[in-house]
Parts: sequence; structure tokens; C-alpha cells
Amino acid sequence: MDEREAKIRRILAIKPLNHGEVYTCQIVIPDRVDLTEERRKILEESLKQHNSNLLPLILRRTDKYGQDKDYEIVYGEDIAFVAQKLDIERLWAWVFDLDDQQAAAVKQEFLQLLSLPPTARKDTGILSRKTNLEEGGKKANEEEREVKNYPPSFSEDLEHFKRAIVTEVTQQIAASNKNIVSSLSQIFMSELKGLNQEISEIRRQLASLQQHLGELSTFTQKLSDIRGEIRIQLVGTQIPQQPATVLPTQPEKQEGFIGEIFTRESLEKKRVAELKNLAKQLKIKECSRMKRKEEFIQAILDYQKRE
Repeated sequence: MDEREAKIRRILAIKPLNHGEVYTCQIVIPDRVDLTEERRKILEESLKQHNSNLLPLILRRTDKYGQDKDYEIVYGEDIAFVAQKLDIERLWAWVFDLDDQQAAAVKQEFLQLLSLPPTARKDTGILSRKTNLEEGGKKANEEEREVKNYPPSFSEDLEHFKRAIVTEVTQQIAASNKNIVSSLSQIFMSELKGLNQEISEIRRQLASLQQHLGELSTFTQKLSDIRGEIRIQLVGTQIPQQPATVLPTQPEKQEGFIGEIFTRESLEKKRVAELKNLAKQLKIKECSRMKRKEEFIQAILDYQKRE
């Protein structure tokens, strides 16, 4: 770094805020850019191949354009213009906080760092290399000589710039990984704590339920005992009140009668053998000649009517 560059950086105190990918839609991009057809094709080829820009933009933060636009371009308008046309979603950029004077100084310095002699311009070199590939490498030695003509200061600055980018990206990735692990750990511990609380609550409710079931079982047993005592008391108080002679005053011919009043419905539910046996108990004379179920039923009903 020469004395002039050191003086500019010391006076302006320019420090990058961050380096990374910025959404293209957040950048203020001019509607028209003075761009040669050759330069446009080179940018299009590079952006399509990598789906991003190899040379980062220099941006500064702004709030002059509302909430949709957050950055102004200090350097790289042609790159952003072509990327917008190709619908490239995000672009690599260095972001600074700069006033107008600082922005102009940074742009001038950056252009000086990237400036090349006419015989060693970067865009011409790219087209030359493409032509050499198509011609089968006939001019490989000539191209090698052109590359050696790059100013040493530019090569050193470019290497420094590349190392800064790699360092910044590596730090961001490490910080992101650390934040992700920390966040996942916090989420896991929070979920585990909540799960333990739920398990404790379920255990408490189960214990309470078991206690209630025990109390309910005890209450049911007591209720059963009380019902038994009530039945005993009711039976004991009803026996003396029954008349001494409650037996029916039927002649002896009713021996074997079970004291039940039969209906057609109840008789129809019995089998023929049961009806025949009942007819014999009632001493129905015609039962020995009966065969069908209906005959037994009618005979028993007639007997009850007579008696």
C-alpha cells in the first residue's frame, strides 16, 4: 500500500460493515448503463456459468429509496445491470457506510486498482483465451506473456482481496454453524424441559386418579353393605305381618300345582314335554291322548278357568 492509499484510508476511516450475498432486488440499479457489447457478453457468460458474480460489488447503505431498496452501488453497476437482466437472485458484495465524498474516493481507488494497460485488459484477456481454445491453443505462449504484463500492485491487491473474501466467508460460516448449534441446543433443552413437565403432570394425574378409584371402590363396598342391611331389615319386618294361613284353600286334587298363573304367551315358550308334565301335575285327564303343543296349552288354560 503506497502513501496516498494509506492517507485516504486514514482520513476517511472506511471500514466494511459486512461481506456476503445481497438480494439483487434490494440494490438500486440504474435503468441504463454505458456498456459495450463485448463487455456485456463477458459478464453474461460469467454470471450464467456461476449463477453469481466472481468480482464482488461495492455497496453503501441508503434509506433514500424507501423500504424496498437498501443499497446504492459504489462500484459494479455494469455487473448488477446484467445480473438483473438475467434474473440473478443474489450477488456478492462488500457493504460500507459511506457519505458521498467517501463513496467517490472508494470508487476512484477501486478503479485504479483494477485498471490495466490496453495490452493487458482483463476482458480482452478472457476473449483472447476463448479464441485460443477455439484455435486449439495456438497462441498459448502469447497469452502467457500478456498475463505476465499485469502490474505487480494489481496482482498483490487482488490476492489480498481474495484472502479477505475467503477469511470473511470462513468466519461467517463458522459463526453461523456456532449459532445453529447453540439454537438447536436451546430448542432441544426447552423441548426436553417441557416434556419432563408434561410427564410429571401425567404422573400426578394418574396418582390422583388411582386415589379416586380407591375411594370409589370403598364407597361402593359401603353402599353394598348398607343395601344388604336394608334388605335384612325389610325382610325381618315383613314376616310377622303375613297371615298365618296364606295357602290357597284348594282341594287336594291340586297337589303338585306350582301356584303359578299361566298365560298363553308363557305356555307357548315351553316345550311339549314340559307342557305334558305340567298337564300331568294338574291331573288333566285328556293329557294322555294329547300330541300337539296347542292341545296342551288349551287344556291348561281351560283348567285354570274352571278352577
